[in-house]
Amino acid sequence: MRDWAERWRERGWPQGSPAYLLHGWFPMLRAAGDPDAMAACALDAVRHDRLLAATGGDGAALGEITAAGEALLERGDRPGLVVTLLELALRRSVLRDRNGRMPAELPVAWAELGEVDRGLALARGLEPVNRIPALCGIARFLHAEGDAEGARALLAEADVLIRGFHDTVGRVTVLWTVGDAWLAVGEADRAERIVYELGELPRSRPLLDLVAFWCRAGEFRRALDALGAEEERRTAVKGLGIVCGALAEAGREAEALALARSAHGFGRALGLVRAAAGTRGEETDGLIVEALAALAGERRAHEGELAVELVDALVAAGAVDRAETLITYWPEAYHTDGMRLALVRGLAREGQLDRAEAVFDRLASAANRNHARVALIEAWAGDGPTERIGPVLADLDDSFVRARAVRAVIGALVRAGHVEEAEALASEEAGTADPRRLGPRVHLARALAGAGHRERAAALLGRVEAVSRMPRYEEVVPVLAAVAEALALAGHGEEARTLTDGLEVRTGRESELLAVVRALLAAGRSDEAGQRARTARGNRREHLLGLVARARDARSPEALLEEFERPAEPFGCVRISLGEGVARPRLPAPEENVELVEVERRAARARALREEGRGEEASGELVRAVAAARGALAYTAAPLPAVVRAQAALGRTAEIAELLDEAILYLEHLDGRREVSYVARAFVAAGRYDEALGLARTPSRGSQDTTGPQLDLVTALARAGQHERAEDLLDELARRGVARARAYADLALAHPDPGRTRELTALALHAGPWYEALPAVLRYEPGALPLVLAEADRLRRALEV
Repeated sequence: MRDWAERWRERGWPQGSPAYLLHGWFPMLRAAGDPDAMAACALDAVRHDRLLAATGGDGAALGEITAAGEALLERGDRPGLVVTLLELALRRSVLRDRNGRMPAELPVAWAELGEVDRGLALARGLEPVNRIPALCGIARFLHAEGDAEGARALLAEADVLIRGFHDTVGRVTVLWTVGDAWLAVGEADRAERIVYELGELPRSRPLLDLVAFWCRAGEFRRALDALGAEEERRTAVKGLGIVCGALAEAGREAEALALARSAHGFGRALGLVRAAAGTRGEETDGLIVEALAALAGERRAHEGELAVELVDALVAAGAVDRAETLITYWPEAYHTDGMRLALVRGLAREGQLDRAEAVFDRLASAANRNHARVALIEAWAGDGPTERIGPVLADLDDSFVRARAVRAVIGALVRAGHVEEAEALASEEAGTADPRRLGPRVHLARALAGAGHRERAAALLGRVEAVSRMPRYEEVVPVLAAVAEALALAGHGEEARTLTDGLEVRTGRESELLAVVRALLAAGRSDEAGQRARTARGNRREHLLGLVARARDARSPEALLEEFERPAEPFGCVRISLGEGVARPRLPAPEENVELVEVERRAARARALREEGRGEEASGELVRAVAAARGALAYTAAPLPAVVRAQAALGRTAEIAELLDEAILYLEHLDGRREVSYVARAFVAAGRYDEALGLARTPSRGSQDTTGPQLDLVTALARAGQHERAEDLLDELARRGVARARAYADLALAHPDPGRTRELTALALHAGPWYEALPAVLRYEPGALPLVLAEADRLRRALEV
């Protein structure tokens, strides 16, 4: 078998290569327990190209790379382990790159054309942020085609992926993408579990979707139980309206009215109107009057969200005039524009388009006018008069909401037989989120397939796929910058300077700009870093210029890295006050308006003075650091770890306890997982490791995601010498599907056992992304440098494409 496979490899895997060697050879090597052969197979780029041609995607090749890495790691530390894992990581990176930012809709479109296997192969080659919605979309299609088992299997796969998805920006959207798909296939229990993983505010819309599902299934009691446990009042009120309307539609009008009348104020009003809309009987007018009367004496301040919902319900009940009157006499003018938008949307939904246009003319907000344009365009697109769409679409200048309108227009044009017009529109569209116009073209292909133009659709999807595999400048730059930084900090300054030649930022993204500035600083090009920093906008510009100024004074790679890791000064934060609070007799009075950099400098000076034996001066500097840290707690705990380290160095155990107690009180009001991370790291600095772990595992205000604080804590524990605790926490995260190269690399850099450092470095490469593991790779495996430089050269050439 090996000789057979070797002969085909030597021939370059031509067309007609045996299917078994493409699909069955690697599983056989895995079953035989041969990690080296598995790695060799997974590193065969030509064979992967043949697999791509056979399957249409890179999912199988990526699976081989993962399996080979797992087998090598399971075998343990051996010569060449890190180099082989780096080779696998780089191969994975190439495959990820050639999938580019392929839109999640593309694999779904192939599935809808009957190419389900190709769609799945493409989906499994995407990054999780796109792979998850792609799998969900294909699952929905399979369910609609009658393959319920296949749909559930794909959703289970997506469900596993979201456990390891810790992008705090996109997590809520991705979570509910899976939850909503579970609802679509009738699995409400699986959806409910996801609903309660969302924070209180993000949970509102998904919970209402879940309530509507239960109502459609006739499970009204379950819907009411969920609403009874909901603490967010406006969500509960909207949900009550949904249940009342569903009961009325199900012929249970008496129950609907009894439920509505059991509530007060907006709850009663919305319940009665939804019930009226569900029946449209002779009692409708009376119920509307009763509903509006329920608002008499009701406190209406800050109730714009419920007022918008009530307007929508009135339109659904046929009481448009009542809705207009409600808007006219609403006491808070800043709510009325949103109410008018709800009126436009409701009228468009009900087919009263002339009246909707008249209301549209009275909208004041540009954002609301854009949303209203979308509603009108979607209504016209569904109704057929496409000639009215052009002028309204031309005025729609919000690229994000415009994309939705464009999809509707493309569908309408294809249905009307105006395929050339649809193609022209798809080619012209270019929004900030889709600079290559891929989204509209995929939607065009789906519309063409739905209209019977299957060959034309397939050809278009093929072109979209080819374009999506091309490298994007804005995605290559941050990776190249990270490589240059790692090389410079590892002592390879000349190579780093070569990589930073001509490195530019073209998108204005803050993360991309920061990466380039850091790379230039690490490479010793501070003047150019300053030039780049001055291109930033607003407060970010001040932060980057401050970083450049401090980096000029750094005398070692360690000092420079410390500046890179220093938290940015938060701007625009609302300061909080706990009043007099608890007396802190051992702590100095808070000192406000001290920059975070200065707070940390005071703490560092206190430690330095202590080491020099100048105890009295150290004590004075520490008092100033603690005072400034207490003042900063009104908006951030960022300097707390540095201050607690200084307190510990000076033996101030009692003062540490008081400061941490105060931080915990403020933490209940500070927003965001980063604040939890700061306080948890301060507990580590105090040697209170178990409390740090407990804090990092506790959901923060407004978010159920604890992944970020725990990953940050791994680094803090490792640097504090708590290697076993750090490893245990990483193992716990890995079991949940969470793994990040940087955390493993930080642990490797701090670990005292040479054999274990190599294994941890290999784990970092396996977890990915590979460039985050570079600090450990370059320290512990000098032989990896040629591989790193070759990949850097590939990235530089990609920028020239």
